[in-house]
Amino acid sequence: MITKNTCTCTERQLYHVGCDCGFEQQIATVASDIYCAGRTEDGDEYTAEAFFVLFEDAAGRRWRHHLTFAGCVAGCDDEGFPTFADIRDEAKAKAKRLADRINRHLRTGGSLNAVCWEETFPAYGSAAYQAEGAWWAIREKAIDQGHQLGVYA
Repeated sequence: MITKNTCTCTERQLYHVGCDCGFEQQIATVASDIYCAGRTEDGDEYTAEAFFVLFEDAAGRRWRHHLTFAGCVAGCDDEGFPTFADIRDEAKAKAKRLADRINRHLRTGGSLNAVCWEETFPAYGSAAYQAEGAWWAIREKAIDQGHQLGVYA
């Protein structure tokens, strides 16, 4: 799935820009998406933000970590009306700690466990995007296979 973090140049850097050592760029970063956290008292969907770790290689292929951190806590007030507490800062911090831990692991020569990752859309305009033909190809494949992404608190 993903190559190990090895470098043959003297810099031994994690992020190689313009390096000719053949090292594949590997970066785990925090990304976000929106989801429906519940229904308001009027029956409308309450849209919230969730955070997750996204890994991208030099070709633009990307993988999404299975852990997703919800940025909202749904509840009810004393009268039974729905409430939505904003915890985006906490959720983003959790995702950042996970990304930092993954990057440290890669810097020390580790590799990613395929069990924890699911390939997602390639980066727009990347070599991987162009090889796929269009961004929707992966989504259509996932839908055909019955995959559904969920949000976990």
